[in-house]
Amino acid sequence: MNIELEYINVEYTEKDLHYINILTKKIDIDTREIASFFSIKNLNPKVNLKIFNDISQFRYECSKTYPMLDSNGNLPESVCTYLIDNNIYVLTYDEFLKIKDHHNYTLDDLLRLILQEFVYYCFRNKKCSQTYPWLEEGLALTLSHQYDDSSINFTATYDEIIYGGATAQSYYAMFKYVLDFYGNDYIKLLISDFDLLETDTPKLYEEAKEKYSKK
Repeated sequence: MNIELEYINVEYTEKDLHYINILTKKIDIDTREIASFFSIKNLNPKVNLKIFNDISQFRYECSKTYPMLDSNGNLPESVCTYLIDNNIYVLTYDEFLKIKDHHNYTLDDLLRLILQEFVYYCFRNKKCSQTYPWLEEGLALTLSHQYDDSSINFTATYDEIIYGGATAQSYYAMFKYVLDFYGNDYIKLLISDFDLLETDTPKLYEEAKEKYSKK
């Protein structure tokens, strides 16, 4: 079964019927807002959201291209969403709840993870050839509203900010500082101009570090 939204085509099964209307209405509203941030009017190709109710099939499909399999070549147990090309693979809500430490998660938690993958897709369609993790990850976490109600925790080193390895909270904190202080237009410049991003990131890191060290 399928539902076609403005920016996403949703493929689901009968096991998803008890929540699919609520989920897709929220996806439609939020993906429109995200697309607007990126000044995207038409996505070509559109995103295909495939909901898996068979966790074994989900893990098999993701493991074909997932970059960080465990020592046994298996998909990490915590993975419940995955973006490959213009496809977002996601577990059905009932299977999502069975994942370790996810038992009390809400449908909104699943929605935010889907939105995070959608932001990655939009970002990769709009950005220049290079970027830094703090910008891509921070943008995805912010536009998907994953840390809206969380306290700020900035512990990243400079190398982690530009090469990776920082916590999600640190990426969010760095991005939030830049967004709040410099605004949306500056963020969009950083997305499209790697030379500016490379030049300004050391200064932005020191400013964020100083700000959060005073708290």
